[in-house]
Amino acid sequence: MKRAITISDRILVPVPPSQADIWSAQRFIHFVESLVSGKSRPEIIGFINRADTNQAIRETSEAAAALVSLPGIRYLKPRIATRTVYRRSFSEGLAVFELEPRGKGAKEWNALVAALYPRCSEALQRPCWHGWAGVERGQVRLTPRLQCLVSRWACVIV
Repeated sequence: MKRAITISDRILVPVPPSQADIWSAQRFIHFVESLVSGKSRPEIIGFINRADTNQAIRETSEAAAALVSLPGIRYLKPRIATRTVYRRSFSEGLAVFELEPRGKGAKEWNALVAALYPRCSEALQRPCWHGWAGVERGQVRLTPRLQCLVSRWACVIV
């Protein structure tokens, strides 16, 4: 992991909404800083993962506020909530946006990807395509299951 951190440009940190996880994120930031001292520091980006879907539960908002106040990490507003669709998509071997393309889970992922890769946000609006996928280093034949995943994440992969 140390080698991956030292050669990375960006580090994405999913932070569950609890005080212990905020402390862990803070320790991780210090760990990264200790590894890359004197070198160009990778951008550390944090977002709330496993957020509560009930707005009356305050821990998610409190964790977001704490994450915003941490120095050394850029907070992304899109959240990934705790949803049944994630367990179902895992057991089916599908991405959330393949299982329920118009569902809340897919919208959350699309919002997160749009925040991470603003230039790719237009690609998220395009429908899935079929057939051969042109990739910089050649042509890749996709199975029907992977077509949607790659079409939505192509800008991330390439």
